[in-house]
Amino acid sequence: MKRPEEALQRAVCGLLAIYEAKHLLAYCHVPSGGYRTPAEAGVLKAMGVKRGIPDLLVWTPNAHSFGIELKGPRGRESDAQVLFRSTLESLGHRVYVCWSLDEVEAVLRLERVPCVGRLAANIAATAHESPAGALEGRGGTSVTPRPLSSRSAVKKSVSA
Repeated sequence: MKRPEEALQRAVCGLLAIYEAKHLLAYCHVPSGGYRTPAEAGVLKAMGVKRGIPDLLVWTPNAHSFGIELKGPRGRESDAQVLFRSTLESLGHRVYVCWSLDEVEAVLRLERVPCVGRLAANIAATAHESPAGALEGRGGTSVTPRPLSSRSAVKKSVSA
């Protein structure tokens, strides 16, 4: 596929829609990229569109929110994304950088969003076998983020 990040975002939105249908979260994408005429770009900028905003904004119960930045196989954060993420961090919000659907599922576990469907059954079975297994996602993906200095399964941008 020519646009792997778009394919990933479509898959992630499909997953988040399942959680949203069960009233476990709400989410949206703010379209700040793509071609715009200079006039249209000026109007959008005046209306508050900003460069670097995470691909997805997610809200969960109890006034909890976080951002997810999605990347293709060789993707990296732009300078504008790093700056916006830093701003959000300074305000106490979390932003995760993910390269796969499994990594997004790991983020949902970190953010304490309950599992749904077959994933819930797999995690419950693993948890029954060993309590530590309850903290692992499908396929053994650890939900513990690694440092930002190296590309990891899930990059969490704010300390716990």
